[in-house]
Amino acid sequence: MGIVRNEVHLNTIIQEYLKRKSCYVEDRLWIIKKSSLGGFGIFAERDIQAGEIIFIDSPVLLGPRCVPDIPIQCTICYRKINLITCNKNCHLTICNSCVDSDIHSNECNLIRKLKTNKDFKEGDKEKLTKCLTPLRSLILNEEDLKVVSILKSHRGDQHGKEVDILTEQLGLNITEEEKKFMYFVCTVLDANAFEVLTDVEDNMNSVRGLYPLGSLANHSCFPNAFHVFGEKHKMIVRAGVFIPKNSEIFHAYTRLLWGTITRKFHLKNSKHFICKCERCMDPTEFGTYMTAIYCEKCKGNLLPQKTSSWQCEICNSKQNVGRILTMIGSVLNGFEADDFDRMHTFLNKKLPLYMPQTNQVAVELKYKIIWILGYRSGYLWENDLIVDLPSRLILLKKRYCQDILELIKKLRTGKCKTRGLLCYELYLCNKELKSRDDTEGWDGENITETYLLEAVDILKYDIGAPDLIKEKKAQLNGY
Repeated sequence: MGIVRNEVHLNTIIQEYLKRKSCYVEDRLWIIKKSSLGGFGIFAERDIQAGEIIFIDSPVLLGPRCVPDIPIQCTICYRKINLITCNKNCHLTICNSCVDSDIHSNECNLIRKLKTNKDFKEGDKEKLTKCLTPLRSLILNEEDLKVVSILKSHRGDQHGKEVDILTEQLGLNITEEEKKFMYFVCTVLDANAFEVLTDVEDNMNSVRGLYPLGSLANHSCFPNAFHVFGEKHKMIVRAGVFIPKNSEIFHAYTRLLWGTITRKFHLKNSKHFICKCERCMDPTEFGTYMTAIYCEKCKGNLLPQKTSSWQCEICNSKQNVGRILTMIGSVLNGFEADDFDRMHTFLNKKLPLYMPQTNQVAVELKYKIIWILGYRSGYLWENDLIVDLPSRLILLKKRYCQDILELIKKLRTGKCKTRGLLCYELYLCNKELKSRDDTEGWDGENITETYLLEAVDILKYDIGAPDLIKEKKAQLNGY
């Protein structure tokens, strides 16, 4: 669209967009400036305290991800109840509440306009749903088109497969100009889109959202900001730690609990850059040793080098760890999602032979076990008044929560969402132990309440937060 991408235009266009979406505050804490990492970034206009809201953003595009086995859900509200197929021959799945909405009406009209005489076959509905997000860019208004056009894009042959499906497989009559723009939108989505949970009861149910201001924040593997999603898919970005004036604001494009090799692989393949942040440049990852493997000679820590070799920090010997990593990866891939017994046995008997308990693999297994104990069949807190979860497993869950919290502390991420979730689980563990009169395992009333209050502080704007968090927030606010 021929829009100049500079600091003045970026700030002006983003501010106008946020005002239209009722997300802008006059005393804003951020400004868009050139970044030392290249391109642009978001910077603090003043000192920002840990926990402060830095900005709220709204998606300019929101829709299904182009992934296998896409869930059957309403394409407007993303709920899974009262679903029907539109009877006007657009073949979109909607719910009874959204069938007469303006959003669906506009999309329905567009699809029927683009359809040739060819009828959709079985399976075409799923293909259409997968490709709906870039298709929605064709009905954006002029102001929102301008917003999309200023965002960063990734060029590559792997981008734009949705456009090919729409035209070649579904036969939609899209003009060359529209196709060109949709290809561009796909590159913008691949570079900037966030995964947005749409069902608080189903963490696997998500869509992708394009958040204009959020997408301008650069990446760090120890970010100083974190985000949650609130009502109407609004993104709330808060400071995880104290951020001094003029400092760049970072969030993470990867999971915090991934080791350096996994993070770099993900960033290279999905975001097309190699991270050189302080954590990535430190082989010990701030002393956490999340990627370390035990040396076969002296049992010291083997750490990855800039080359493909690994070197022991004690005896300096270089070794190839490919065999060990392949073996461990094969075992992990064989675990079922709720296979506690095998995970626990592997974590405590096999893994200690090869790596420290802070290695990413061990941390990942601990994190999975935390969400099995108390939530999976056979390990529920209570089931029809029958206690499924013995106290020894509650204590195990509690120890794993504390292990990961200590790791997060070393990673310098402050009030991140993962910390809030783990604090809540520690609160539940203590609450359950107290109800069983297990005074030895219980931390006491003050510490238990502290865990809950910290969880509330971190998760209070998250629409997916547990009901108890929302109730406690209302109680503290005097509702």
